[in-house]
Amino acid sequence: MKSKVCNTCHISKPLSEFNRDNHASDGHRSRCSKCRNKSRRETEKKKYTYKVFRGMVYCVECEGFYKIGVTSYGIRKRLQSIQTGNPFEVKIVWVKRTNNVGKYERMLHQQLKDNHVRGEWYAIPKVLAKELKNIVRHDEES
Repeated sequence: MKSKVCNTCHISKPLSEFNRDNHASDGHRSRCSKCRNKSRRETEKKKYTYKVFRGMVYCVECEGFYKIGVTSYGIRKRLQSIQTGNPFEVKIVWVKRTNNVGKYERMLHQQLKDNHVRGEWYAIPKVLAKELKNIVRHDEES
C-alpha cells in the first residue's frame, strides 16, 4: 500500500487520504483531505468576520426609501457616490460616529430585514429611520 507524507500535518498517510491532482508528479495533492478541509473552513470563517474599524454609520433618504450604510472616509464623499446615477435627490437623515461600524450596520440591517427592498435600502417610516440613530454608540476602543 502506497503512502505519502502530508505537507501540513507531516504524518504519513495512505494515498486514499489525498485528493487526486493530475498536475502533481504522484497524481495526488500535497495536503491530506483532512488538513485541506480544515484550511478551507478557516478561510470561510475569515470571509465572514468583520473588521472593527472607526467610521460613521449613516442613514440617507431617497424618494421614501432609506439606506443604512457605513463610511470611513466622510459622509459628503459617500453621499456623492450614492447620488451618482440616481435621478432623485438623496438626503442625509442622520450620521453617527462609532469605533465599530460593522457591528452597528449588521445590527440595524438585522432589525430592518422585514422591510428590505434592495441592497441596503429599506421601506420604513421616517420616524423609525430617525429613531435608529439611538441604537448606534461610540464604543470604547479595544
